[in-house]
Amino acid sequence: MMNRSSTKLFAIGALAIAMAAAAVAENVFVKAIMAPKQTMKINFHDGSKHFVVMVRREGKSEGCGSLSGAAVTEYGWHDINPPAGADSHGYLQFKVPTGI
Repeated sequence: MMNRSSTKLFAIGALAIAMAAAAVAENVFVKAIMAPKQTMKINFHDGSKHFVVMVRREGKSEGCGSLSGAAVTEYGWHDINPPAGADSHGYLQFKVPTGI
């Protein structure tokens, strides 16, 4: 159980760490050409052109900063509903050459 003074010290320590992290932040710019490795498409058979695509794509990032040269994997969920538009979700996973 933390008392009031230890809670205050914890908050000050956390703030100091956050400020130090902000001080060493770098600008990063990367681009990557991704190739599909796994794809699953689900069509809505209701007369519309609506479909969902789940993908795993892989590529290599190019640019400047710590992510340059990293292997990139996208795990995505793309809900495509023409002509209304699309709703895409997912995340990118970067693996840098140093292994960190």
